[in-house]
Amino acid sequence: MADTRVQTVYTNSTQIQGDTLPHYEVNVVVRGKSTRVTLDSLGQFSCPITETLQAGEKIYVIARSGGKIAEVSEQTVTEYIPAVITPETPSVLTSDVTIYTQQLDVLAKEQGTVVMNIDGVEYTAQAGVYNQAYNGYIYSCRRHLQNRRLRFISSVRPAYRAGLSRL
Repeated sequence: MADTRVQTVYTNSTQIQGDTLPHYEVNVVVRGKSTRVTLDSLGQFSCPITETLQAGEKIYVIARSGGKIAEVSEQTVTEYIPAVITPETPSVLTSDVTIYTQQLDVLAKEQGTVVMNIDGVEYTAQAGVYNQAYNGYIYSCRRHLQNRRLRFISSVRPAYRAGLSRL
């Protein structure tokens, strides 16, 4: 499983955002120019875009651990798509939730704490990352869900509650 994730970069994006393991050192490479970025305590990073990017251009995020390359993530710049209407209550973005699903992504309109109930066990995600295309914050929960049959059952509560349970 990849530890370094980069949000979709659009032709009108003003920054490159993503997350990785907090102990990694990260460089973002755009048009051959490498920029070292600072990670917060959760491993999130942001790198400003100083010039307009074209659809199809490649962006690379290089994560190092102990001076050695641990991972290289590639992101292709995408043509801007008008923002969708963000639902009032959190929604699970992950399609085709199966026994092999290892990460659930939830879209919420505002920042806060998302509580996901998976088979009766609550998991929280507090590090929502703003996504321009969705016009909202995406929260990710990485969990091994093997041997569980899941379905989306609820997403309504002020504390951003999304739930999944056995079929």
